[in-house]
Amino acid sequence: MTDTSRRAGDDGSTAENVQFGRLSRRHAAGAVIGSHFLTFITWCFDPDLLATLVKSKKYILNLSCPEMSTSPAVFKQVIKSPDTKPFFTDKHTNTSPAPQHEARHGTRCAGEVAAVANNGVCGVGVAYNAKIGGVRMLDGEVTDVVEAHSLSLNRQHIHIYSASWGPEDDGKSLDGPAKLAKEAFLQGITQGRSGLGSIFVWASGNGGREQDSCNCDGYTNSIYTLSISSSTQSGNVPWYSEPCSSTLATTFSSGNPGEKQIVTTDLRQKCTESHTGTSASAPLAAGIIALTLEANMNLTWRDMQHLVVRTSMPRHLSTGDWRTNGVGRRVSHSYGYGS
Repeated sequence: MTDTSRRAGDDGSTAENVQFGRLSRRHAAGAVIGSHFLTFITWCFDPDLLATLVKSKKYILNLSCPEMSTSPAVFKQVIKSPDTKPFFTDKHTNTSPAPQHEARHGTRCAGEVAAVANNGVCGVGVAYNAKIGGVRMLDGEVTDVVEAHSLSLNRQHIHIYSASWGPEDDGKSLDGPAKLAKEAFLQGITQGRSGLGSIFVWASGNGGREQDSCNCDGYTNSIYTLSISSSTQSGNVPWYSEPCSSTLATTFSSGNPGEKQIVTTDLRQKCTESHTGTSASAPLAAGIIALTLEANMNLTWRDMQHLVVRTSMPRHLSTGDWRTNGVGRRVSHSYGYGS
């Protein structure tokens, strides 16, 4: 993709790199949750905030993050606890886990899911007994190989991949996974979690002002992903929302000036009250799914899609396009089946 974003994102990066809320495919941020006993940490996580993130042995959340310095295609650190020596699977020699520049997007998404409870720091993650980790995707243009590698990493240990990234939200880009990434999705749902299937959660996009449609986003409209949109605190359609038929459900996020935004962890031991867009919505859904798997580890990826549809509630969400579909359920292109 050659087009660049027109607006700065909530991770502090420049307008050339990201969209509001959701990172462009050039500089990606996403997440994963699993049952392995190790935690994956990358440069997207502030090391001072690791103490606020969970230490249980239930799940792993893995954030694919933006990285501005030169790096190999996919960078991975695997550490058992914040004070142990990082292990590298490539030849990168910089051992610092700190984000370069102001890339706070991954830290914010991580806190939404797994910020530890009852420690007096910031807020509480939805699945506060989750474990988190990260896959750093290549700075610069992300290739099909990089995407496939990231989406298939440790699929027997990682249960949920939550991605707050995608194609440019510019109203003119038609893009999606290429051959290898498509194969990674297919192998994930057929082989991941010992055959139960990896669960891919995707932010639906923030191109509403550009009249973008998430139907043109091959990641959110894939049958293998759970596409998550946003609602304002008052239950209205946010200005950045992209209407499309592929949206499955909605969680709360930012809205107009004066409306509440998402509280979560931030860089340098800080707490932010201004995480925004569908980037903030997807991790909330990932956390809810993690709690569901904690209750029943035998649910398949299709079971989870059915549960999302059956438990989403449309009543408090305002829009003019609610319709009753062929199976008698209310559905909207702005909210999917509800929140």
